[in-house]
Amino acid sequence: MNAFLFKEERLRKIAELVESNGKVAISDLTNTFDVSEMTIRRDLQVLEDQGLVERIYGGAILPQ
Repeated sequence: MNAFLFKEERLRKIAELVESNGKVAISDLTNTFDVSEMTIRRDLQVLEDQGLVERIYGGAILPQ
């Protein structure tokens, strides 16, 4: 990826990754989007608040 993405685009792509893979790891997302771990944690919180993912230790999964 390594290209700058707006927050909304990044959120959409993270949600798509969770949808297609069933889970994502924070470390993979930081490398994929070239952003900090804290940024990914905030993004996952937004997606969890929207009901799109369920945060777990080290990443996120599809909601139960």
